[in-house]
Amino acid sequence: MLYQHITTTVCHFTADPLHVFIALSSDALFHASRLLAGSPGAKCVTRIVDALSKAEPLTRATKKDLQAMLDIFSLELVDDFYRPEAGYFAAIDPADPVVADICLLTDGLREALAESALLHATARPVAAAA
Repeated sequence: MLYQHITTTVCHFTADPLHVFIALSSDALFHASRLLAGSPGAKCVTRIVDALSKAEPLTRATKKDLQAMLDIFSLELVDDFYRPEAGYFAAIDPADPVVADICLLTDGLREALAESALLHATARPVAAAA
């Protein structure tokens, strides 16, 4: 089987934008992540979907995976020719319609993370009010 199918239900009666986005886009995220980063990228999405399917607060590991997924979709890793992502990116034809889909997924992911106040949660922790 070329692709693993994600069948986990992500949304547990929550209006959290991140949960909703992941629930509605998990298959597309999985396939695009596999295209951009291979098996490690797909596994990252699978871990995120699994973590969000639980009615628990997000762990540090899940937040790290979310940042990694955003980095993959934002093409942050493709300019380092020693990383496998550079090769995956180079194999994509810029005229392929999947490019537009990846751009839409990236925008949706950024928006969902921003609305959930997680866009830079791993990079800059929010200090508690004094």
